[in-house]
This record gives sequence, structure tokens and C-alpha cells, in this order.
Amino acid sequence: MQLHSKLTPPKTTPFKMFLSRERKVPPADLVNQRQTALEKKLRSAERVERETERDVCYPTNIHTRLGFPADGAFYCCHGHENHLVHYKGDHPFKYLTCGTCKHKFCSRCQASNVLSKNVLSQSDPVPVPPMPNREVPYGQVCPSCGLSHRALRVKTHKFGKSLDAVKFGDIVCPCGRLSSTSWLRFGIGRSDDYQNNPNGTYIRSVVRRTERRVSELRPSDNSPPAYETIIPPPAYRPPTPQALATETLLVYEPQSREREPVNIDHRYARNNTLRPQLCGAHSLPTEGGGLQRRKAFRRKTDRPR
Repeated sequence: MQLHSKLTPPKTTPFKMFLSRERKVPPADLVNQRQTALEKKLRSAERVERETERDVCYPTNIHTRLGFPADGAFYCCHGHENHLVHYKGDHPFKYLTCGTCKHKFCSRCQASNVLSKNVLSQSDPVPVPPMPNREVPYGQVCPSCGLSHRALRVKTHKFGKSLDAVKFGDIVCPCGRLSSTSWLRFGIGRSDDYQNNPNGTYIRSVVRRTERRVSELRPSDNSPPAYETIIPPPAYRPPTPQALATETLLVYEPQSREREPVNIDHRYARNNTLRPQLCGAHSLPTEGGGLQRRKAFRRKTDRPR
């Protein structure tokens, strides 16, 4: 009986099965776990280049201005200066985000020689010079969160022994985005230019930004548009009683074919109607040649036959 009890597994209750079952992690908790792991990874990262007093000119001035010797700086599109420190690991510069305006590092921003932008635009795998026993000096920036990612080394490639190969695809950012060709790629260079002359680096960035903006200018006609001058119509003024008393009438003479003005005086009659009275030397035309003073009639000789 004891042997049989050892061979047969003990029965598990439903409660124990519920505890042993693997629970699915919600997406929000998964993102929080990724962020926590990323913060620990960035906090424990070590610097690649350690500066010495021999390599840095005027070290006292740099320590006074920066508080620590930085490897370089990048200047965002708005001209804000941000320090760069090169670290080991998958994230060489951590977050490339402006500390003043929160702008993500883009192709329009300027940087010192430690961060060269717009490199290696080919598709994966990309041939590069040989990199013996050192980390890959290429990376890319996530446009959503600004986190820098180091490119991956390709061990087996078709470029021969004289070249190495790297790839930028198949990299998942902790923010959830997958790397693509739209991400800005950069190369990692030397840091002595900024360490020896930080003011000269700033001046060079200002000159490059000014040249880029000047090249983007286009000639344009800023003169005011030519509006058509419209003469306003004259304002209407009601006629006065004195103007209504005397009007000018154009009389048509069939013999002379001319129009001559005739003054007509309007006077009120007993039945409150206007009757014009001719006050000129000319009279209205008739078939007989004119009107009589009091009665208008035709003569017997003027009758048509």
C-alpha cells in the first residue's frame, strides 16, 4: 500500500489548480514592467569614454559650466542646448529629448561630432567598416519617445571578411513601436571637439542652422494686392419743391432733327391735377404744322382726300 501511494500522484483540489495556473499579465502592467526594467538598465549603464585632465583643455572651466565633462551636445530646432553622454549597452545616449521644449531629436537638429545624423540609409543588412572587438558605433532614435537604440551586429553576411554588417530592424522600443526605415539613424564619433572647444561647437551649430534656413527661403511677392477702384454711386437726394416747379423737357423737332430744351411750369388746377403750360417760343409738333392758341383744329384743305 505504501508503494502504491508513492506511485500514484496526490489529488489536487480546484483551489490548488487555480493557484498553480499561469495568470495573463494585463497590457498596462506589462508596460510598467518594461519601463521599470528599462530604468534599471539605464541607471546601471556605464560610460564608454572616460575623459582625463590631459585630454580636456581648461577642465576647470568645463566643470564649472557643466558640472561634469560631457561627451557632446545637440541643439534642437529651437536652439536649446542639451548635453550628450555616451554609454555602453543597447541605448548609447539614453533619451535624445530636449530638456526645455521636450522636442525629439530629428534631422533638423544640430549636434557635435559625437552624434552624426542621416547615415546608412540602405536596407538590412548594411555593410560597414570592420569593427574589431568594440560595440557597434551606429544607432537609431525612436520618434515617439526619443529613446536611442544601438544597431545589431550581423555575424553571417555576404560582404566578405573585409567588411562587417549591421541591421536596424526587428528592434522593439519599450514604448511599443517597432523599428522601421522612418526612424532617424545616427553614427557615433569622437567627443574631443566639444570637450576642447564647446563654444566653437555652439557657433558651428548656429551657422549650420542659419544656412539651412536661408536655403529654405524662396522669393515671394509681398506687395499688397492690386484692388480694383470702384467709384461709389452718388447718394440719392430727394428733389426740393422749387426744383419740381421748373423742369426741362426735351422737344423733338422732325424738321431740324435736334432736341431743344423747353421750360415747363407746373401749376395746380382746380381739380388738383398738374397741367403743363408752354412758356417757350417753340411748340409741340403736329401734322398741320402747329397748334392754335386756344383750339387745335384742322382746316378743310388739310383734310386727307
